[in-house]
Amino acid sequence: MSLETSPLTIADRTFNSRRFLGTGKFASPVVMRDALASSGTQVVTVALRRADLSGIFARGLNIPTGMEVGHDRVYVGQGTELLELRDTDGDGLADHRKVLLSGFGNGDSHQTVNSLVWSPGGELWFCQGDGVESRVETPHGVSSLFQAGVFRLRPRELRLDGLLDDFMGPGNPWGVVFDDFGQSFVIDGAGGISYLTPASIPAKRRLRLP
Repeated sequence: MSLETSPLTIADRTFNSRRFLGTGKFASPVVMRDALASSGTQVVTVALRRADLSGIFARGLNIPTGMEVGHDRVYVGQGTELLELRDTDGDGLADHRKVLLSGFGNGDSHQTVNSLVWSPGGELWFCQGDGVESRVETPHGVSSLFQAGVFRLRPRELRLDGLLDDFMGPGNPWGVVFDDFGQSFVIDGAGGISYLTPASIPAKRRLRLP
């Protein structure tokens, strides 16, 4: 039995024909159908077209520097505010906008609250640079961060903790990541990575991170 006439086995499927036929560049669906039938092929490759699914979800934002999706809504950090955007009627547009918290510093527009990310424990973490001072009113009191640091938010409770005040960590944080063990690290926009886990308990005395 020659290679041309021997069956073709792929995984648990066996094909009597080794002929592959593509479906692209036919003049019409009818021509493609007739070609497939005449060829006797049992394996067909399909050309997929890319779909443009991009669109505008929300308008009127002012220099947003952080965004994260969760709880059927989008959280956006812009200037002095943390916003909640929702699409309540399923048309792909934000028709509900709520200011969850305000009072974040905006002394420097490229160091405002940024880089929103979920922790393994379901908390929303984000950063601010050293050129801003934040005094955020929450149901649990004022949460302050007067220099570069990281915020940890429990959105359902609106409990906000400011971490790394008084230059305990990087000078311009722009990102928090978590490893497979849930340990946290903060990335400095000016270079360098700091081990953030020791600062997970809010402290106001100065203690530099490793």
